[in-house]
Amino acid sequence: MRYCAATENGFEQLRGKSIYDIDFKSQEDLIALSISGIIAAHTVKGEEPPVSSNDIMYEAKPQEIVEMVKTIVELRAAWYDVPAVVPQDEKPKDDEEPKN
Repeated sequence: MRYCAATENGFEQLRGKSIYDIDFKSQEDLIALSISGIIAAHTVKGEEPPVSSNDIMYEAKPQEIVEMVKTIVELRAAWYDVPAVVPQDEKPKDDEEPKN
């Protein structure tokens, strides 16, 4: 699996919407992003992906889907250089309400 511009383009082609409109609460969006990451990882090497979207949709077990989605979200965070945690100086104090 790979996260790059090709992954985002693949998502847009599969879902027919912008990557900026991805719904991280939508299983359909997350699976489409994951499939795009699998395709990107293999097409960059001139290979056919070892699994198809049908394999994932009809044959994958729930834990495999969870791991696949977790991996693509982690790869996306790394690609965008999103910190894993909020820096200590930015965390709300105990008596302070978090801001939205």
